[in-house]
Amino acid sequence: MKMRALILAGVSLAVAAFAGESTGELRAKADGGSAEAQFKLGEILFDSDDKGQAVKYWTRAAEQGHVEAQLQLAIALTEVQSAIPNDFKAAAKWFRQAAAQGNRHAQFQLGLLYAEGQGVPQDLVLAQAWWNIARSQGSESAKVQLPGLEAKMTPEQRAEAMKTATALFAEIERNEQLAGEARRKAATGGDQPENAGRPKVESERPSVTSAGGKSTDEIDPQRPRPAVVKQRQVRPAILAERLAGTPHIRPTAVDARWNVHAAYLMRMIESVQIQWERLVAESKVQPASGSAVSVKFILNSKGEIAKVVKVESTANTATSRASVNALTGRVSYGLWTDAMKATLGEQQEMTFTFYYQ
Repeated sequence: MKMRALILAGVSLAVAAFAGESTGELRAKADGGSAEAQFKLGEILFDSDDKGQAVKYWTRAAEQGHVEAQLQLAIALTEVQSAIPNDFKAAAKWFRQAAAQGNRHAQFQLGLLYAEGQGVPQDLVLAQAWWNIARSQGSESAKVQLPGLEAKMTPEQRAEAMKTATALFAEIERNEQLAGEARRKAATGGDQPENAGRPKVESERPSVTSAGGKSTDEIDPQRPRPAVVKQRQVRPAILAERLAGTPHIRPTAVDARWNVHAAYLMRMIESVQIQWERLVAESKVQPASGSAVSVKFILNSKGEIAKVVKVESTANTATSRASVNALTGRVSYGLWTDAMKATLGEQQEMTFTFYYQ
């Protein structure tokens, strides 16, 4: 069942940023090279089930360094979609591009690939490193999953993961500085391209500073050495907005058989989180602190929300509606595999609860 029409106030998120423009005008901008238009057009195409064309435009935007396009492209490549073949190796590339620009959702997803060994060699050290960074930048998914991962690791692996995270965080800070410089040049009239503030990252080899203060590029791509940095409080997410009432989404009533397919469930939760942040940014919904919204729904084997069964809320009407829309705003969360259908059947009743702090 396609629920996109339920988006808050009936306004498509993909069109909102280009208010007043027709799809044809948006396509003309996209074909003219605008990464933002390519990303927005990709959203419209994906939600109208033209997934092949959506991937085409997201790829063009991602290649220009557009972080949201990199994230959505990678997510599409990890979902089981009839029109899009899975490519976890390519997904890992784009997750890392977005992760290195400070996107906590991409950081979590990249860590998940390392934890599962999908598209990359299984590597618990890199999984924990990326999840530590994601957690420090507000990822509830990383916070929830880290204890289970750490329980599988030796003390030596956990220590190495912290050092690796330090090096990767230093890379993110360098990218932020480069982006800031590019934006300042553009603001002062410099001849900068649209995406100058979005650095591309082509390698798993973050530049680090050795103990002797000399820079080196001779770093094992799977084990970057730690940069020497001063101890400091972890700062907020670099690119993510800090919005009042940001929810922590948790499955509060889910069949235990989902434990076998936890990766699918985690990706679904992350997709809902991403959708919510867009709704908040574009609709100006401000949930009351301490409120919660529980949504009981049926998810079918096509990855679609077949039915919203019940909504229980201590929040206001707008917040409750936005929570439902965050869940139902995606056409599909990915087809279930044969193994999932054998375990879960053709549909599952689930409850997600949005906790607003």
